[in-house]
Amino acid sequence: MPCHRAHLPLFPTVLCLVCLAAAGCGNRMSDDQILETSGRMMGVAFPEGTRLLGYYHMEADDRKPGPSSLSDALWLKIEMDAAELEPFLAHSPLAKTTLRTDTRAVFNDQKFSWWDPESPKWFRSGKVEIPVGRYLYVLVDLDRQDKVTVYLAWQET
Repeated sequence: MPCHRAHLPLFPTVLCLVCLAAAGCGNRMSDDQILETSGRMMGVAFPEGTRLLGYYHMEADDRKPGPSSLSDALWLKIEMDAAELEPFLAHSPLAKTTLRTDTRAVFNDQKFSWWDPESPKWFRSGKVEIPVGRYLYVLVDLDRQDKVTVYLAWQET
């Protein structure tokens, strides 16, 4: 019996830590929810099987006080089958945009470890203005034949 009493004060602490951890995990969106929410903001529909590689959403309230031209911004790095790329682009705001192979519209100006749009040797890139002060930037990494990595940056001014 004395052995059980020695562990009793530890039990409430462990229970509290487990509850706190579970509560924090409940606030995180799943990858599918992130893709759905991001797709609505950007005006795109991601193909089945799209894999989320990185995500960051900065809301206007997250910005430091001072002059800034951005209200909201979203960075998304995804991977999809190469065969899905053209249908994805054709049903997006980028459909009528010429994607260039000689200049990048997306840069490595963020400090996210997963955000590296300047690393692809072969790419297509462009941008489009979506009505009412929104912009969508894309860079498609074409270095692999079976999969493409797509960098999407969306901002609202």
